[in-house]
Amino acid sequence: MLIDKPLAELELYKPSLTRQHDFDAFWEQTLNESADQPLNATLEEVRYPVERITVYRVHYDGFGPATRIAGWYLVPKDHYRLESEGRTHTIVQYHGYSGGKGVPGSYLHWALQGFGNIFSARLFKGNDEAVMPVHV
Repeated sequence: MLIDKPLAELELYKPSLTRQHDFDAFWEQTLNESADQPLNATLEEVRYPVERITVYRVHYDGFGPATRIAGWYLVPKDHYRLESEGRTHTIVQYHGYSGGKGVPGSYLHWALQGFGNIFSARLFKGNDEAVMPVHV
């Protein structure tokens, strides 16, 4: 790792603050708007060749207009789930701009350990058939 200052100097470093005057008001308004917006979530089961899990395509509305999100939801079948009080332990993963939802096989390790797993792309581009065809 390349660091241009010694640790003792970095520990004393106090950068100037850049927080805007309306920071708290902005986030209060944004969170209120987000809470009022429905997810409009849909799940579509997809045939998948691993018997211990069920795979779904998931779509839901992001924040603001025209921000439909696409992803995958892998959930272990009843006998294989890690549950508490009837709820499946689930890991939710959001990728940054350098990643995407990929294919379900990339996340099998979580589902095969008993965890549900939801992972999504940045924005739904309209056609995710090319990522994993339904006929698998």
